[in-house]
Amino acid sequence: MGRIDPKLIVQGEESSIKIVKFKGKTSVNAGHQHDFVVYEDDSVEIFEVTINNKEGQVEKHTHEYLGDYPYGVMSKTLKTSTSKRTHHHKIESVSHPIDLQKTVYGKKSFDDKINRNFDEFMSKSKDISMEEFFTYYNQMFYEIPKDGSNSHKSIIDQSTDYVGDFIDDRDVEILELTKQIVDLERKLAEQEEADKEHPVFTNGTFLKQADKSPIYYMDKGAKRKIMDFDTYLVLKRVNGHETDKPDEEVYILVNEDVIKGLETGPKFSPEDLYGDVEQRDKAEEKRRVELDPDDFKADPSNYATTSDYIEALDRETRQLLAKEEYVQELYYRYKSDSENIFNDSEREEATSKFKEVREELYDLRRRILRYTAILESVDPDGDLQNVEIDTSRLKQIVEEKMSRPDTNFTQAELQQLRSKENKIARFLDSQGRATYGRPKKKTISGAPSSEISTPSGDSSAMEGYLAGAGITGVGAATEEEPKNPPAGYVSNGNRTVKNHTINEAISAMRLGAKSPGGNYYWTLKTLPNKMSETPDLENPQWQIYLDKRAKPIPTGIGAGGSSIGGGIGIGGGNWGHEEAKRQKINIYAEKPISKYYWSTSKFEWFVVPGKFPGVKPRNWQGKTIHKLDGQ
Repeated sequence: MGRIDPKLIVQGEESSIKIVKFKGKTSVNAGHQHDFVVYEDDSVEIFEVTINNKEGQVEKHTHEYLGDYPYGVMSKTLKTSTSKRTHHHKIESVSHPIDLQKTVYGKKSFDDKINRNFDEFMSKSKDISMEEFFTYYNQMFYEIPKDGSNSHKSIIDQSTDYVGDFIDDRDVEILELTKQIVDLERKLAEQEEADKEHPVFTNGTFLKQADKSPIYYMDKGAKRKIMDFDTYLVLKRVNGHETDKPDEEVYILVNEDVIKGLETGPKFSPEDLYGDVEQRDKAEEKRRVELDPDDFKADPSNYATTSDYIEALDRETRQLLAKEEYVQELYYRYKSDSENIFNDSEREEATSKFKEVREELYDLRRRILRYTAILESVDPDGDLQNVEIDTSRLKQIVEEKMSRPDTNFTQAELQQLRSKENKIARFLDSQGRATYGRPKKKTISGAPSSEISTPSGDSSAMEGYLAGAGITGVGAATEEEPKNPPAGYVSNGNRTVKNHTINEAISAMRLGAKSPGGNYYWTLKTLPNKMSETPDLENPQWQIYLDKRAKPIPTGIGAGGSSIGGGIGIGGGNWGHEEAKRQKINIYAEKPISKYYWSTSKFEWFVVPGKFPGVKPRNWQGKTIHKLDGQ
């Protein structure tokens, strides 16, 4: 029986269209997929798609199906494209067979169109063995073109696609050389970073914005804010300045625009004095251990008596509070660095450290609140005296409080620890200040003790503190702390006290004034978590005044127009106006009465450094306060 020619599928007309058996879509790869069809002869056609490549250019390509369906594979090579990239798709989602049209021929047209001979039953090709194939291949090797559809390159590409995991020794060598190049570039970048320096402000330069308290240190071409006065003194000394050299001769005064225009580096804290990152991390961890040295276990079974457990728990909680304040300082430091550092790698490192410290801080706060809840349940007075509770009941309380879920703490509870200084009432002194020493116990006068509270205004307490510290001959040092501000002090909360210079403000505040016995001085309170830094107290209106003065005189003001301030300026009269206009200085800008403002709540009487051990000097606007004597 004759076979209908597949080309004749539409009313007996001649056509080059193949008969389609199936159609479908390939798997998705590189953000796209192809449509395909399977013809009656089991050949597969992959249709072209249009995509945007990585360079944003429009690109069209398709793939070749190698072999007969369903036993072949799609080539990774992109056809009809100049791109050298490759990717792979799989044949998927074949749809239902397509309905084909059947053409019926009449007797006459059948004879005209159909070959009645049995030609197709005759053998048209001869299978060759693998050995014969390679014999032919070797014979034709130099006749095969290097490029093209039937070439050495197409054989290599097709074979590589089929093998899949083929690794060329040259590729291994290239990867190794590339790795060496990357390592060398990294070392070069690190060296360039180490040698980086600002063209004007060289490394080791100290900078300070006029009328602002922070001092910056130039390091690797970036400004680094010095976190405390002690660190500043160390940097000052190692950069060749004598300790007693006036600070005004050490730093360079610059305006706000210069500060903002400089790259920002990590803040300079005491830990940075250790050198590299690894040493700094060790210093931070050492500080954590110093603040919380006990290996405390929350299980009362580890202690001989309930009183021993409560004392250990109280001591541990106070240590954790001190540690929490230090970790909170690290939290704000790394948070600032993660947001402000210019160098990408340093900013990523700061971000990673910030996340670690944040988790540590949250865990500390929850542990403190759990321990505090146990203490409040068994010792509500907070004096560790007359604690009477049996071990079984104590264990119940501990188990109940320690099993509290992390998500079950109220905002009011957490708020007690979110300020830079602890506000949990149990651990505050009579003046509402945080104290991490243990509750003071009654002892024989003069007996040494390792658990002595910090000095207060009470003279007997001061004498006991000094005696416990091993200091003798302290009769004159037990002066009672003054209760009122020094004579001549004027509060300036409403900004009506005239002061345009630091010295005028010091005089009005009586900053540094001494008590009658000379053991206390009138000082600003320190900033939270700072040993020496105090608020700068600058009136915001003062900066507005400076900004206005730095601009040209507005049109219509002064000589020849409406006068603000009576035209008093450089030289006075019309000449002063013209000279100020030439120099682009607004001599009519309204100057505030107060450059600095303050309220009494920002001050306190505090022991003079050098009188008692461990007391550090405080500073305001570059001045050491206890040396001012209110003048």
